[in-house]
Amino acid sequence: MDQRGFFWADLLHLVDTCSQLRDESPDRFGREKWVLCGLAPDNLSIEIVCTLEQSEDGDWAVFITIYEE
Repeated sequence: MDQRGFFWADLLHLVDTCSQLRDESPDRFGREKWVLCGLAPDNLSIEIVCTLEQSEDGDWAVFITIYEE
């Protein structure tokens, strides 16, 4: 996030205020995947891609990518 100039607050804001949520499951690896679209606090149009993966042990991993739309 730091390399793209985003902060944790940007991600939390978009989760709370997203204007569009798309279910793009499954991704190319068979994982559940969602895309949240909306505005950052500074009105920059951004998207968050969230993918979930469960290990054989039952543990979950969450992968999040945030970028300017």
